[in-house]
Amino acid sequence: MEQQDHESFFSPKGIPAFASIIIFLVSFFIVMSLFRSVLNLFSEVRGYGMGYFFIGEGIMLLSVFIVTFLMMRFLDRRPFSDLGFSLKGRGKDILYGFLMAVLIYAIGFGVCLLTGQIEVVGVHLHWSDLLLSGLFFAMVAIVEETMMRGYVLGRLLRTRLNKFISLLISSLLFALLHLMNPNVAFLP
Repeated sequence: MEQQDHESFFSPKGIPAFASIIIFLVSFFIVMSLFRSVLNLFSEVRGYGMGYFFIGEGIMLLSVFIVTFLMMRFLDRRPFSDLGFSLKGRGKDILYGFLMAVLIYAIGFGVCLLTGQIEVVGVHLHWSDLLLSGLFFAMVAIVEETMMRGYVLGRLLRTRLNKFISLLISSLLFALLHLMNPNVAFLP
């Protein structure tokens, strides 16, 4: 996200940046919880299959878009397009990001393999599972990027805070949100 024109530390409605970020995160969790409550009324959708995970992630995606749109429209008075969802002219960036992800995973896998952390006992390639997993994790990435880099970091960059401090704050919030993930540990 490019450095945008600096506002004061307050939104046009007079709300401090940190307060608007807290309002954003709390609103997201409330909206997501409401949608999930409705989903849980239908017992046939509950479970741990891929369909359930897709529905759950779809709920998060819908929730983050609704809350982000409302916050930007009515609190920050900025267009939703400020989030930078345009793909125009970004082909090289997307390719670079994809290749870097593959490289990072390959290095991590290689190190684990060489140190005996993992052992390959067989390879079964199912294209449909691979495609569904890719789609699922793309949805996860869109939710996380919209929340943390789109709204939170974008809001902080519009203040007079140093851009590195803004990045540190949004990164710490991102890490805090992941503390709720199962099997989280500070050391492997």
